[in-house]
Parts: sequence; structure tokens; C-alpha cells
Amino acid sequence: MVSTRQKHSIRLLHWILLLFFVFCAFGPIFIIIASSFKVDREIFTYVPKVFFRPVLDNYNQLISEREDFFRALMNSIIVTVSASVFIVLFCIPAAYSYSRLYSRNFKWSSFFIILVRMFPPIIIMVPLYPVIRALTLNDTYVILVLLYVTFQVSISTMLLKAFLDDIPKELDEQACIDGCNRLTAFIYVILPAMAPGIIAAVVFISVFSWNDFTFAFLVSGTQTKTTPIIIMEMQGLVDEGLLNWGTVFSASVIQLVPILAFIFLLQQKLVSGFTLGAVKG
Repeated sequence: MVSTRQKHSIRLLHWILLLFFVFCAFGPIFIIIASSFKVDREIFTYVPKVFFRPVLDNYNQLISEREDFFRALMNSIIVTVSASVFIVLFCIPAAYSYSRLYSRNFKWSSFFIILVRMFPPIIIMVPLYPVIRALTLNDTYVILVLLYVTFQVSISTMLLKAFLDDIPKELDEQACIDGCNRLTAFIYVILPAMAPGIIAAVVFISVFSWNDFTFAFLVSGTQTKTTPIIIMEMQGLVDEGLLNWGTVFSASVIQLVPILAFIFLLQQKLVSGFTLGAVKG
């Protein structure tokens, strides 16, 4: 039997490992946030300053001198929301087909859409870029949304299919007995029950679209630059001595806020979504 002392030792080890992983996950974010409130000379001191007098100079400089950052922030919001909406609209009926209407012929199509997702984005863009330029779609929201939808629709479909597979088919049958056809049973019974899966897919899609650099770097221009591209350009200005690191850190913090707030709001919906369902009692 495990003694009380051994139990305490194991519990202490668990807490140490937990704190270590939390530090690894949130340590860089804390450094970014803290650095955004420091004057430039305090950011890279040899002995990092944990306690310091916070200032808003970096944010004031960002607001007054970097209007292009806030335009890019709006571009990121537009592209992320559009991609998430279109992917969910496409993936829900596709996932339902794979889960409820699955046949032997579906096997190859599901393998193909997963295979497309395995290719790195840069490999996909090599043959596509000349076509995009020929169609004059570069520097438009349309091409960014299309690329995000194309690249994410496969994994999102499989994610929703896996969630649908856990919903009993008896719900469909019970709805049909109560007078529903397949479409109304899907809308009023299955769709509410798969709400947590939809929310999980939206979070996954949004994080990818919000943080994407490769696609945005290759096809965006002056009108459609997203925040990762602007932050990269700001880092280049730091190397040239035209901008300080504090402004870059403040831009990074502002770039984090919308997606973190979005995920936090959907997290609450995700928890409550598990109580949704259509079980007939």
C-alpha cells in the first residue's frame, strides 16, 4: 500500500509538473504583456525586472503612429469571421453526410480531403500563385477567405463527423416517428445536439485564420494585410532603428486580445452546449 508520505510526495510532484507546464505555456505571454508596459531600456535588461513602473508610452505611440496596424486588425477580423462562417456552413452538411449517409464510395473522398490538409501551405501556394495573379485576386479578401476555407474544410469536416458519430442515431429515428422528415430532424434535433462540436470547430478555424502568416504574406497587399504581417514589418523597423521593441510588444498584446476574448466567450457556450440535446423522455 502507498503510505501517506508517498501520497503527499506524488501530489507535490504533480503540482510541480503542473506549474512547470503552466509556466511554459503562459510565460512567453506574460513576458509580452509585461514588456508592452516597460520603457525600451528595461525590456532586455540582463536581470529581468519583474517589478517595474508600468507606462503607456508604447500604446500611445502605436495609436498615434501606426494606423496601418489597426487597419490590419480590422482586416484580420473580417477574414477570420468570413472564413469561420463559410467553413461551418460547408462542413455541417458534409459531416452529416459522412456520419449518417456513409457508404463505401465515401471512403476515398474522405481520404482525399484529409490528404490535402497534410500538405504544407507553401507547397499548395507554389502552383496557385500564378493563377491568383492572373485572376487579379491577390490583395483581396476573397482569396484569403477561399484559401482558409479550402485548407481548413477537411479537418473541420472530420472533426464534426467524429462528434456526430457520438450522437445516437435513435434521435433521428425518434424525430421521424414524431413526424419530422430528414431535414427538419437535422435542423431541430441533430443541430442543437452537435452545438459543442460546432463551437469547437469554430474555435479551431478562428485560431488558424487569425494567426496565419504564410497565406497572408503571399497573397495580401496594402489593402488586406493582416496583423501578423504588420507585426513582422514592425520588427523590421526595429532592426533599422526606426521603432522600439515596446511598440511591437504592445501591438502583439492588442493582436492577442480579440482572439482570446472570442475563445473565452465560446468556452462558456461550449460548456453549456453539452446540456443541449433532443432526448425524448
